[in-house]
Amino acid sequence: MWTVNKLPRMRSQEDIDFMRKNYKVPSKYTNFMDKSDINQIVDFWQENRADREISAGGGAKHGKGKTLRFPWKWEELGHIVGPYVNEILKTKAWRLIAGRMYLVHNDGRKWDTVHTDNWNLVKTQPVAAPTNNGNKFWDWLEENEQHKYYPWRTIVFPLQIKSKVTSTVLFDNVYFGNDCLNWNRDNEQTRNYIENLQSEDLISDEVYDKYLNHVDRNLVKGMEIFDIYDWQLGDALTWDSTQLHVSGAMEFGETKLGMTVWTAHP
Repeated sequence: MWTVNKLPRMRSQEDIDFMRKNYKVPSKYTNFMDKSDINQIVDFWQENRADREISAGGGAKHGKGKTLRFPWKWEELGHIVGPYVNEILKTKAWRLIAGRMYLVHNDGRKWDTVHTDNWNLVKTQPVAAPTNNGNKFWDWLEENEQHKYYPWRTIVFPLQIKSKVTSTVLFDNVYFGNDCLNWNRDNEQTRNYIENLQSEDLISDEVYDKYLNHVDRNLVKGMEIFDIYDWQLGDALTWDSTQLHVSGAMEFGETKLGMTVWTAHP
């Protein structure tokens, strides 16, 4: 799938070669997390959300509804989540970048940002990048280059599903830059760095209407879908953090709650 040779900002050919060598396709683990563990995590979220939950970014301009982000610490939930992550990665030698839960709901807002998870050391002690992309990010990284890292896997555990169709759409395209790519905003500036980007429309009307109707069709022109993962409680979804993806379309009033773990190579 590798079709781009142009190096992203502050990435060497050695960096790109390492990430290409260690890239693995997305996968789904069925009936993976015990129901008792799901219940413990949801109970923890319900007990603490009033003090900790904040509005998530990306797409707020589309409506008044708020997708809510709930940060959590490894010492709080790592004893539950850690064994699952170790099994997915087939090793205990990995680095935690961050963990969050997201309550995504469609009540007037579209959760429509096509993006990657390359950088999520944001306001996390002792590293405090001001954001995960944009000018402030690059200014910070140029002064703190020692904190560059190789992103590894994004892992999502569905926790609550209150919708007819709940999905994550994974594209067969990757971006090996340091920053989290916001494709909706930066597609013109970054398309020369996207692997496997084509010129024609590769997504059928049927798939677009069911899973991507909340996303501008022109944004996904030239992208090919690797897979669409329909959420089921107990499953785990995982993909390379450099892979472009987007939350699937949801009907008005529907919600989903998931836990995300971002990992990096040690």
